[in-house]
Amino acid sequence: MPQRFLSLCLPLIFLLFTPGWGQSGSEAAKEAASAGPTVIRVPLPIDQRVREQVVRGVEGVLDRFPATARAEARPVLILEFETDRGRTGSGSKLADCLEIASFLTSERFAGVRTVAYVPGLRTNRVALDPAARKGVVLEGHALLVALAAEQIVLDPAATIGSAISREERFDSLAVDVYRNIASRRLTLPTSVATALIDPTASLQWITTATGEELADRERQQQLEATGQVIQAETLKKSGELASFSAIQLERLSPNCLIAADRNELAAKFRIAASIVEVEGRNQRPWKAVRFQLPGNLDQRGVDWGIRAIDQQIRARGANLVIVGVNGGGTDYKAALRLARYLAELDPEEILTVAYVENEGAAGPLALVALACHHILMQTEATLGGKFEPPLYADEVKSILSDLPFLAEARQRDLGLLRGMVDLDWSPVRMQNIVSGEERWVDAAENGQLDLAGQWVSRGPQDLERPLVANECESLNIARLVVANDAELTAYYQLNEEPTHLKPTELDRNLARLAAFLASPLVSFWLVMFAIMLLSTESSSPGLGVPGFLGVVLLVLFFWSQYFDGNATWFEILLFVTGAIFLLIELFILPGFGIFGIGGILMMITAVVLATQTFVIPRTQREFEQLPYTLGMALGLAGGGLVALMIFRRYAQQMPMVREMMLEPPQADEDYERELARGGLVVEVGQHGITVTRLLPSGKARFGNRVVDVISDGAVIEAGAAVEVVEAVANRIVVRSLTDRV
Repeated sequence: MPQRFLSLCLPLIFLLFTPGWGQSGSEAAKEAASAGPTVIRVPLPIDQRVREQVVRGVEGVLDRFPATARAEARPVLILEFETDRGRTGSGSKLADCLEIASFLTSERFAGVRTVAYVPGLRTNRVALDPAARKGVVLEGHALLVALAAEQIVLDPAATIGSAISREERFDSLAVDVYRNIASRRLTLPTSVATALIDPTASLQWITTATGEELADRERQQQLEATGQVIQAETLKKSGELASFSAIQLERLSPNCLIAADRNELAAKFRIAASIVEVEGRNQRPWKAVRFQLPGNLDQRGVDWGIRAIDQQIRARGANLVIVGVNGGGTDYKAALRLARYLAELDPEEILTVAYVENEGAAGPLALVALACHHILMQTEATLGGKFEPPLYADEVKSILSDLPFLAEARQRDLGLLRGMVDLDWSPVRMQNIVSGEERWVDAAENGQLDLAGQWVSRGPQDLERPLVANECESLNIARLVVANDAELTAYYQLNEEPTHLKPTELDRNLARLAAFLASPLVSFWLVMFAIMLLSTESSSPGLGVPGFLGVVLLVLFFWSQYFDGNATWFEILLFVTGAIFLLIELFILPGFGIFGIGGILMMITAVVLATQTFVIPRTQREFEQLPYTLGMALGLAGGGLVALMIFRRYAQQMPMVREMMLEPPQADEDYERELARGGLVVEVGQHGITVTRLLPSGKARFGNRVVDVISDGAVIEAGAAVEVVEAVANRIVVRSLTDRV
């Protein structure tokens, strides 16, 4: 009986004395968050400037860390090397790295648990070295800083390289430095640290009857001489540079761990993933701006918001961007564009905060919130659930291709992001019983979770049910639940209210005008009248006013579509190029060949593309829009021709137009009839005055008649005196008299 009683009580006693037992996930997160950020970024390579920056940042964190009497409760300080940007640490200065390492191994860190983190290359970073795409490398004397930490955590594809390059001269004093730092922490065995700096050193993994051990060449020979060696694995040969993979280091030292991202890193040390964030941005006071998302988020609203935020960052040095989300519908493409913009902001310079108000955030708007570093929610706010307008299956598929980038950039669970938009998905909520981390996975992914023995199922997740604020906080999705704006301001200890980004009256009026001009009916008539006016101009050279008005209407059309988020510079350039080709066909290469046909096709294509946000339809919604845009193009072509014919037929009856128009050229039959009656006689040698510019064709007045003429090759300005040099039927060739000597 006593043994059975003890067997029942021992687990309870263990739980009672386990640090943090009895705390909820939210309380643990708040307690950890009170210590402030836990990550210090270490730029590479390390020099004097970097050394001063790192030491200053570490000292700032140490001052905020609470004192603790229990070794296992020590706060965690993470030194994150900049390997995710493709940098390796090569070229780091030994003196500066030694000063940081000596600082990290001093008595000031007795109450702090230091971790050196080597992250993998992120997909949103461009590697400086193409070879780094296969896996990051930490090398150079930056290794000395890693050796000074109590533990080293590496990306699965990371590699620890040599501390010196082949071109560097071997220095025995540097070997003593590495051995000294390694012996203080024993993060890596001294023999491994020596192999990193000494190219002449060799290292073997020896298996004997009594176990396994690391050995240099001398130790290996001793074991072989006594017949104790069962198996020998060479880790480094003498004369070669060292290179150890993450898997090898995990095997060589219990102080080396593997983590694919910050979520796994947080799980390793049982801390909330939401507080594993960069310290650097807190070294200067907050300059906050707030952008409240409109009730119906579209491309215009996103364009204005991005421009306004960028302007505040450049002009005022804003480093805290608060995005207010309070329900409403959205264009999913606009929401994704805003989410990507927020995710791409440099986390070392700018902190982004999603402030979800009581109306909540669902669907694509939830992705905007999850793309921010922090999420703060009002008491009645929710995240996820049903949303309007619903997405088609092909639109959901298109969104899913962007989610890995957002998940990686903000270290969010990919399943959580998917659950915000794919309501037909059936995920299971899995929770890590050690760290409290939660992931949403489907049945196929369930058995692939890391640390499978620590994950338990919390049942299926109903995606149509939104997550309430307290639930988001307990799951470390939201950082804090606040009651009002005052608590938001107090949480970030802002000295002044954030600058609210609001469109001016001019901005609002321009937006209304652009929306009006971009409406289907108005944009149709804009283009049709533009074609009509430009056609009139081309048929009556020198008129001027119709051409000017036609260009103005086209500018208004493309401006409104550009402002509406449909047209880009590609469509504008395509239309201008097509117009140039058409002018070349009309005035330089008479006829109707490739330039004329190609120019017209390019102009029609530009107008079609300017009224839609896609080039090739891929989703159901885009296929639904395609007939409208094609019908608009056909209507414009037909309507332009009809309008041109009506205009030319009745133009002479319009008082204002009649004053601007010239007499139309006579037909060949009319010319022959006038010539037979003697009413129109133009002979060689006859003088006249040009009415229009001859390029080379145009009009000239001979007596009381205006006829079509052609110059002898040169350009002749309007109002110039000319002489007939050839007159055959209705072909009249003239030359300028002013050019004659």
